Amino acid sequence: VARLFDHAGIGPTPHLITRLTLIGKPGIRAALRHGLTVRVITDARTHVKATARLKQATIGTRTATTASTGIATVTIKFTKTARQQLERLHHARITITAAGATLRITLRG
Repeated sequence: VARLFDHAGIGPTPHLITRLTLIGKPGIRAALRHGLTVRVITDARTHVKATARLKQATIGTRTATTASTGIATVTIKFTKTARQQLERLHHARITITAAGATLRITLRG
């Protein structure tokens, strides 16, 4: 049985149970204007980094700290290059990852 150690080597790292939920149902235009809002639910208070990817390219990131209840709302804004790419698309399959959980969404024009 393998034991996991944190960076300080003090003890085993806790396994976070994470769920991601997209808030609302934005299209491409609304997502470009306001970003993608994702609710991150974990079983402990922690820092989370949410990353949005289009194919293999990172198109936006945002970090947040969950409250003591383990819930955080993260609004991912797109990079300038990503905005230019998304403006030309009719639909886009985006993968959002945060704290080990993955959410795949399709934005439509």
